[in-house]
Parts: sequence; C-alpha cells; structure tokens
Amino acid sequence: MMYRFYSWLFGLLFCAQVASGTTVQIGNGTLINQCLPVEPLLNYSYSQSIYTSAEIGFSGNITSLGFQYRIAGTTFLSATNQFSIYLGTSSRQSFGAIDDWIPVDSLLLVFQGSLQSEWFSSSLPGEGWLTIPFNSVYFYTGNGNLIIAVDENQPGGSSMGDDFLCAADALPRSLEIHSQTVNPNPASPPSGYPGNPLSVRPNLRLEIQPVLYAPHTPIPAHNATGVGLTPLLTWQSDADSWDVYFAEANQPLQLAAQNLTSRTFSPAQSLSLLTVYIWKVVAHHEGNTYDGTVWTFTTAGETISPPLNLQAEFSGNAVHLSWQTPLQGSIVSYNIYRNLQNIANSQTTQFTDTALTAGMTYVYLVRAVNYLNQLSPPSNQVTVTIPGPGNIWQMDFDSAPDFATTLDGWILQDLDNSYTWGWSQTDFPQEGNHLSWIVFNPSQTNPPLTEVLPHNGQKMLLSISGMTPPNNDWLISPRLLIGTGAELSFWARSYTSDYGLERLRFLISVTDSAITSFNALSSEPWLAVPDAWTHYTFDLTSYSGQHVYFAWNCISWDAFALCLDDIALLNNNALPEEHASVVPDVVICPNPARDEFNIVSKANQPFDLSIYNLKGQRLLREEQITGYEWSKANSPGLKPGVYLIRTSFPNRTSTHKLLIY
Repeated sequence: MMYRFYSWLFGLLFCAQVASGTTVQIGNGTLINQCLPVEPLLNYSYSQSIYTSAEIGFSGNITSLGFQYRIAGTTFLSATNQFSIYLGTSSRQSFGAIDDWIPVDSLLLVFQGSLQSEWFSSSLPGEGWLTIPFNSVYFYTGNGNLIIAVDENQPGGSSMGDDFLCAADALPRSLEIHSQTVNPNPASPPSGYPGNPLSVRPNLRLEIQPVLYAPHTPIPAHNATGVGLTPLLTWQSDADSWDVYFAEANQPLQLAAQNLTSRTFSPAQSLSLLTVYIWKVVAHHEGNTYDGTVWTFTTAGETISPPLNLQAEFSGNAVHLSWQTPLQGSIVSYNIYRNLQNIANSQTTQFTDTALTAGMTYVYLVRAVNYLNQLSPPSNQVTVTIPGPGNIWQMDFDSAPDFATTLDGWILQDLDNSYTWGWSQTDFPQEGNHLSWIVFNPSQTNPPLTEVLPHNGQKMLLSISGMTPPNNDWLISPRLLIGTGAELSFWARSYTSDYGLERLRFLISVTDSAITSFNALSSEPWLAVPDAWTHYTFDLTSYSGQHVYFAWNCISWDAFALCLDDIALLNNNALPEEHASVVPDVVICPNPARDEFNIVSKANQPFDLSIYNLKGQRLLREEQITGYEWSKANSPGLKPGVYLIRTSFPNRTSTHKLLIY
C-alpha cells in the first residue's frame, strides 16, 4: 500500500505553471474567411491588428503568441510557411481607412522564419492553437495598445478549408491585404483589401513573463533553517545591478557587496554554527532603486545523533536507566523524559528515578544536549511497570521469532481470509499473505524501518490491512486466573492515519476460547486507535477469582496496520492457568538470598527451570536438571529485586518468589 501524494503533485504542477508566466487569451470567436492574420489560400498576405491594454491586463516580456487554426488540407506547412511578425505599442484604438497602416519602422521584428510542425497543438490536418516562439522577446509596459503585424511570404496556396478563427469586434481593429501576384512590402504596403478596415481580429494567445525589478524569491528561502556555513545566496530580479547587505540577526545590516551584475553573493568568511543571519538586496535599474525586503536564515547546527541502547531496570524501589553516548555530537548532558515529560538532566549516561507509584507504567527516553544547546533525536523507548500488590503477567512479544504468525499458548485467527496489502517502502517475510497477527520486527525488514518503532523492545504485533475489507483478525490470550483488584493493560497505535484510524475491539470470555463466547469490554462498537502509542486499561474487578480469556479483534476498514505491544495484568495474582499450582516440589535456600542460592528437587526428580523478572521477561532457562546453584560472582545477571521461579515436573508446575537483596 502506497502513501498518497496527489496534493503534493498538484502543488508541484501549480508552481511550474506560475513559473512559466501568464497566458492571456483574447477572443474565442468562430468566424472564418476573414483573411486574418493571413490568407492561406493565396500566395502572399500582410495584416495588422490592435489589442487594447485593458484586454491584455498584464505587463512584462511577451515571449510567444498563438493563433487558433482549423486546417483541413495537407499542404498548409509547405504553402503557408514563411512568417515575419512585428509587435509595437500605439495609442490607437482602431483603423480609420483602408490605407491607415501603422508604420512598420515603429514596430519591432520579433519573429522571422519557418513554422515548425511541433508548434501546432494537434497533428495536421486538425484544429488547435499555433504557438510561435519569438526570436526576440518583446517588453510590453502595459501602457498603450498592442499592435501585431503578420507578413506571410511563402509562394503557393493551400486548401480552401485552411483558415484561422476570428472574433467580431465593435470597432475596426484590423487591416489586411492579400494577393496571388504581389508580395506586400511592410515598409510601404498598398491599401487594404476592399471592405477594410475590418471589425474582427484573430483569436489570440500571448505568453507574458512578468518583469519585477524589486528582488524576490531568495535562496535560502526566508526563515530557512539548516543552511550550510558557506552558502551561495541568490535572488530573482529583472534589474541591471544589485547591492547586498548582510549581518548577524542581532547586528545592523552592513553593505557587503556593491554593483553586482549577477544575482549571486557568497559571504567572505565561513558562517557560525546555529546562528541567525539577515540580508537584503537593493536593485538598480535605469537610474531607479528598488529595495528588497529583509530576509533571514539560520545556519545548521552540529550533527548530533541519538543516545544508544537505552535500558531500564527496576530494583530497590527505583528505575535505573543506562545508555550509551551518541555516535556524533559534542555532548554536554542528557535530558531524561518520562511519559514524554522532561523530568531531569544528567551529565552522565545513567539516571535513577525514585518518584514512582506502585502499579503505574512509565515510558522513558533520553535526548542528548550539545554545547549549542541542541537536542538530539530521541533514543529508543523503554517501558517499566512498577510492581503493585501481587504478581504481574506481561507479554511483550520480544521472545517470539521475527515475523512469526503463531505464539505459544495463544490463538491467532484470520477470519477475513484476505490477502494483505504489500508495503512499497520495505519487504519482510509473509508480506502480502493471508495473515491474522504477525510478530513484526522493524529492524529486520529490508530496508529496516524507523518511522514507527515498537512501544518497548524490538518487536510488536501487527494486524495488516486486508485487500478485501474489513479486517477480521483475532488474537486470543492463554487462560488466566484473575486476582483481586486486577487491571488489564496494553498499548496500541495506528501505524499511520493516512488511510483512516485502525479499529479495535477488546473482548473477554469466562467460558472458553471460541469466538462466539467473547463479549466486548467497552460500550463503543470499536476503539478508534490514534496514530501514536496509546495506553488502554480495563478494570477487571468484577471478574475476580474467575478464569478468563482475552481477545483483541482488529476490524479495520482498508486502513494500513494496527500495532499492539506490552500486554500486562497488573495488581493481581493472575498467572497463566498452568502456573496456578504452588505445591512446594523444590527447596529454594536461602530465600531471601544475597550472594548465592540453591534450588533442589525434593524427590531428586528432573525438572525444567525458568526464572522471570516481575515484568514477565524470562531471564534463564534450564531443562531436566535436579538442582541449580547460583552465585553473584559466577552469574552476575540477577541483580537485587524480586523474581519468579517456575519449576515444571511431568505432572505439575509450581511458581515461587525469590528475593535477592
């Protein structure tokens, strides 16, 4: 699925049209056989027509003109080809007699040569506009009426069906002469053809480039940021010469260059980092001065990259953060953010947060600060849930294989049975397949994605939009026992809002994992999920003491992808059903422990051992052992804190708490 860009493309085309000048059309008549601007049927023609300044309405450089044609024959280009076109300005409104020609020496020859087939907007024979680019640009001041004289000198005549379209006018605005034998001399033309002067004119198009003397369109653009330290300043102006004034923003403008004949200027010395500068250009033309406005830009700062590998650990009733220095930048300190609020500044790569509330979930990130007081991009985010009364069960998907479509103990069902949209910006396994939810690792796509990262860790779940909407993707949890005062917590976001927000239903079943057994936990038909990570919590007090299943049902309609991460049961004794047994099959000694502890099977039977922290993350796994010895000296990975020890025998599983201080 590709991101939409139509509004951007329209803006680009619009800018190109403005940059090319203004097209003025005068007349849209359908009159033919008026011998204007030429008579294709005969060998020779000469005409003059008047177009008023009020009709034109613009001043500037006229670069081309166009006449509307209707050509039926195939000999037009070979028989009506040699044109000379003159432009001039006059106070005249009309012609008074058949010999009332405007002297050609008061006009400027702007085109002389052969017509080219590509100047016709259609293939010939055909209908359209003949646009003739000038050999010499004509500057039209806008004061006075425009005179257009056309002299056609190619011997030979074309088809009777070849003609140019004209429009009627209230005044006699045109004079013309045509002949089979006499080629009129524009310097001394004979009297016009009988019936002249004519109250008609050829339909006309003029391409006019505006003439602006005051400097405009600066580069760097006004208020630009990130400008290099040796910039080339440029501007647009139709004047003859320019003066440049330049200074830092807190200083008065100083004359830096005078009487420049090119529209460019480079400061004599390299500029300073992250500094605001002001500049102005004064134009000179034919003795007149035209002041430009004062423009400003800010130079680039130091290149600074984000802090690396932010990690968080909860122990001793505090969150301990650590990270690595950025690869680029002259760093002097670090800003610490908790839930997007700047809570502290550290001059080392460590910070301890003690202002915590039991049962709360906190999201941390770090940004570096350099000597210019620039902030780096943010580090990776880490999420920490502060333990409350009882155990915490959490699923963050980091232990699942990349791009897996199954999860141990979970049910994933694709009920829409639709192919999913491919991604134009990257490739990954399972892309485009029938999918329900997929374990998505953006760092392992090709190329890696950085625009949307998991809420915590390296992976998250995605429900990708189906090509046949709506989605109907189900994620069903293992069976869980709900303790007193329980609360379900998870984080979700729409990958993008470009195609509308994702739609999510959250449901619960107190019987089994069948789709028909689930009931919604919210009154809305669905949750419209924002395009930023959003925390959702649901009070489970009314389910205390019951075994339940939870379900996340994506029902998005042709959106993009729904992201899900960090699912947790908070403030309760809930563990997966298989964890419920607490029969003491092993002995943990000592407990609490400081420097070492031992785990021994009472009956000397082999068992599987897993050690979890209170976030539900597995830290150690041993299989088919009869005992386990730990010491701080040999296995420093367990730091002071509370841990869950799970032992699995063939017929039962036990979970115990261990305190290391």
